[in-house]
Amino acid sequence: MGHRTVVASAPGRIDLVGWADGVYPGLGKVCNLAINLRSEVRVRFCPKEGVGVMRRGVLSGHQILFPGMAYGNPWDLYQAAVNRYQLDGLNIEASSRIPWGSGLGGSGATGVALVAALSQLENPPQKLAGLDLSSAETYAFIAQEARALETEEMGASSGWQDQYAAAFGGINLWVAVDDPQIPHRMPWQPNPHQVSAIESHLLLIKTPEGEPRNSSDIQKGEVDLSVLPSMTKNAELAFSYLQDGRFDLLGTILSDTWEYSRQLTYNRVHTSELGALMGLLYFRDAYGWKACGSGGFGSCMVASVDPNIKAQIENELLVDRPNWDGYSILRFRLDFEGVKVHSFGLSEHYH
Repeated sequence: MGHRTVVASAPGRIDLVGWADGVYPGLGKVCNLAINLRSEVRVRFCPKEGVGVMRRGVLSGHQILFPGMAYGNPWDLYQAAVNRYQLDGLNIEASSRIPWGSGLGGSGATGVALVAALSQLENPPQKLAGLDLSSAETYAFIAQEARALETEEMGASSGWQDQYAAAFGGINLWVAVDDPQIPHRMPWQPNPHQVSAIESHLLLIKTPEGEPRNSSDIQKGEVDLSVLPSMTKNAELAFSYLQDGRFDLLGTILSDTWEYSRQLTYNRVHTSELGALMGLLYFRDAYGWKACGSGGFGSCMVASVDPNIKAQIENELLVDRPNWDGYSILRFRLDFEGVKVHSFGLSEHYH
């Protein structure tokens, strides 16, 4: 393959309201926001056999992968790409600002960045050849391929919102109109004042690390499907309240959705750490809150709050450490760029 280094990055997302899209019966709807916590993938030529993967961050390490190797370890997403595209003679270096297990779509963002980077090699895999990164159809295809790494290759149960949010970026209402597996995008482009208002009213808090919960496992478990119509309706309401600047009503929808999520999964998404945080937000008069992603240990909670109260909550979490040890504030900005790709220079090789 080619000798240049291709770098791609894609944003994480806050899943405000909706249900596990593309997994349960019916047509899903999700309102989400892409944020500037990004996953980055660098791909370059290597004259040796196999694919060397170097991962930086919490799950740092180095592994050499070959087509046909089995799944069941932390390298599964990269192994899925090696198997699907029959990759060989490459080095892949990955890093992410999206905390592991945070529920912010980290694996989806990494998958999108990986597929996008592979598509722009001088000699890309045949399935990814000829992609035009200026077209919306290409972004949708990249999202579908990134999801296929998890669903078709790894056999995981996965919706589509993470990959589509990472590919397109921005604030979107995603609606599965005809096919439950393919969403229609309804974007909203706020003006700078509206962007500032959204960022100042939303608070993102990460709970302490622990044993993460796999969203695929939660989705495959016993569920109460009776709440899905209410969650679908809430996605439309949240999208409307964002545009109207009604953060009080948005908060109510967030809390309602969190209770629906607990009912849907028979409370498998809940932890005592999330419960303690809910208590703080309640007594500090936050408008509302919900856990991100599938919840569980280490997941984030997003809250809609008055900006003045937001500062008080942040101060309590940062100063009163004995009671809130392991909790952290995640600063973010909205991200409207989606997946980005560029290439440079001659590659170096390390495996």
